[in-house]
Amino acid sequence: MKKKRYSWYIRPLDVHTNNIIANQLPPENFFDGALCADGKHHPLWKCEFSNIIDFQRSKKQCGLKFHIYRRVGQGKIQKLDFLFRKKKKNKTKTAG
Repeated sequence: MKKKRYSWYIRPLDVHTNNIIANQLPPENFFDGALCADGKHHPLWKCEFSNIIDFQRSKKQCGLKFHIYRRVGQGKIQKLDFLFRKKKKNKTKTAG
């Protein structure tokens, strides 16, 4: 079985975020109207997963607003809503 190849993208939601991303990534990584699985064209920056992690870590501190997208192999580019969600703590009742 072949190992899946992932391509990662980040979509800035405001000018400030776009400027920060543009300073970190080469201009050839920008796609002005990438067709995504939702049937719409979105401005996306192609990047490495390590860049996604760095942007996520800086999100609050730098006031970044963005969405994360991923492509598996040659498939469609899909938005990921669940990548950095915090896990809910299990609340168990103790007998006693």
